[in-house]
Amino acid sequence: MNPWCKQLSENARVVVSEPLTALTDDWEEVPESTAIIMQAQQVEMQPFQP
Repeated sequence: MNPWCKQLSENARVVVSEPLTALTDDWEEVPESTAIIMQAQQVEMQPFQP
């Protein structure tokens, strides 16, 4: 695991362009033109239109 990830809390969420490690079980692909809304334990994806 990436040492940087050890600093994150159990409830942390990180938005990156590629998986940080080979552990892809926790990776969720986000479709193009999608807005991500994170509140507490809830993650919501909605279509994004500028």
